[in-house]
Formats: sequence, structure tokens, C-alpha cells
Amino acid sequence: MDPLDSTSRMLSPHILGEEHYNTARGVQKVLQNYKNLQDIIAILGMDELSEDDKLTVARARKIQRFLSQPFHVAEVFTGAPGKYVELKEGVQSFQVLFLLVVPFSLTISFDMWIHELTTWLCLLDIYIAFAI
Repeated sequence: MDPLDSTSRMLSPHILGEEHYNTARGVQKVLQNYKNLQDIIAILGMDELSEDDKLTVARARKIQRFLSQPFHVAEVFTGAPGKYVELKEGVQSFQVLFLLVVPFSLTISFDMWIHELTTWLCLLDIYIAFAI
């Protein structure tokens, strides 16, 4: 399933909850920005992109790889055993992915930077707890 082609009305904060909804919309936004950059990349190459665009490309490629994790239904076609991931773990993994790929902006205030760092460390702790 392509998150950009989905027209599901189930993608709603009332159905999914705010955290899941905001994470899903963030994924869609990054993938859409990447899709918009693909022609530029094909013509001019990655070197001509701004630093922000390069980060968008890196984030989108990681998201695409993350979305292609082995599913049980694809086991017959890929030969790779499927894996089950809890919904909460999946949402948190995307949040960690956003934070790990994009460094903190140097233009934000120190208090905001501390808040982002604290959030990142909390999510990283959750991610490590699930991995163990």
C-alpha cells in the first residue's frame, strides 16, 4: 500500500488517536516532499539539493525501507518470514526515525532545543526497551 495513494477516511485523529494520526501525516508529508524532489534528483543529482532537501531525502528513504519490513502475507512471495509489530511500537519507531535522521535545528531557542533533546531521549529509551 502506498501511503500517498490511500484515500481511507480511517486516517482520522478521532479513530486513530492524535499521536498515531500526527505520525502518519508526518510520514505522508515526508514521502510527498521526496516525491516532489525526485525529478530534481534525476536531472541535477543529490549534490544540487539544499541541506534541508537532503535531509528530507534521507528521511524518506529510511521510511520507505521501514515500510517494506517483512509481512506475513508477503512470506509466500519473498521467502522471508513475516514479523509482527505492535501498533504502539510501530508508531513510536516512526517517531524515533524522524528524530534520528534529522538533527536539531540550530535556529531554535536553547529551551526548545532542551525540550527536543528530552523528547528524543525518552523516545530512544522506549525504542531500546522494545528492542531488548
